[in-house]
Amino acid sequence: MQTNYENDPIMDDYLIERCKKGNKSAFDKLLDKYENRIYNFAYRISGNHEEASEITLEAFIRAFNSIKSFRRDAAFSSWMYRIVKNVFLDKRKINEKHNHISLDESYETASGFVQREVKDENSLSPEDTLLNEEKKEIIMDLLSGLPDHHKIPLIMYYSENMSYEDIAKAFGLPIGTIKSRINRARTTLTEKIKDRGEPF
Repeated sequence: MQTNYENDPIMDDYLIERCKKGNKSAFDKLLDKYENRIYNFAYRISGNHEEASEITLEAFIRAFNSIKSFRRDAAFSSWMYRIVKNVFLDKRKINEKHNHISLDESYETASGFVQREVKDENSLSPEDTLLNEEKKEIIMDLLSGLPDHHKIPLIMYYSENMSYEDIAKAFGLPIGTIKSRINRARTTLTEKIKDRGEPF
């Protein structure tokens, strides 16, 4: 469910201040606002719907437990992406899993079920829609072959529209290093697409 404070950073600040004072309903509103966005990011970096759900849940638990430490040196969404990245890497250290793609699952949230990774494609023909879904699957498959330290910054930059500065803060690395990793990831991904001969 969309809220009327979807793009209101002032409301974010208000809710964050209430969260820092232990107000759980304020955190529930932040969760309602960012849950789908965080889930989609978790899915893009993990390539697995079940794992993305687990990462999303763990990320919000960590955020709730550490909200008092949020210093607002970045947007709340950037802070959440950093937590998601850390949860993902922690899980990778514990148990390396194979990625799988399933584009027709739904995801249960506090406000009901939402379709995963599905955009409004009503204007497309069935053939175009199928081609787009096939392209998504190919890209996700190719992304899964990239090392995490290249894949995650690439997704943050292109899918989440994060700045180099915010990504650098999320990783605790210089901006130059992040730019280099994104360029390397982009080059590798382009080469993989060419090697497959896919008509992109």
